[in-house]
Amino acid sequence: MTKVIALAGKGGTGKTTTSALLLKYLVARKMTPVLAVDADANANLNELLGLDVQATLGAIRKELKGDMPTGMSRDQYMEMKIHQALIEEMGFDLMVMGQPDGPGCYC
Repeated sequence: MTKVIALAGKGGTGKTTTSALLLKYLVARKMTPVLAVDADANANLNELLGLDVQATLGAIRKELKGDMPTGMSRDQYMEMKIHQALIEEMGFDLMVMGQPDGPGCYC
């Protein structure tokens, strides 16, 4: 059965720590696969999980506003970049929204 769990609240209340602990709990109990999404503009869930982020959706969004490589549609390029940004681990995947610099949102 698919479940969606979302954590929200004011800054500094432990959302990221709770998310990391919940993710580790679910993976340890083989309640997988899990897709974790860090939607914080100043994302650091990856740090608590010991993972390195190569790309974020915010950076991809900014990149898509520019020129596309030749021989590839915008949709194909976006799909490729999103797959590259997805961090795949044993039992879970992590996607980081992140957009620490400049104005704008994900909407």
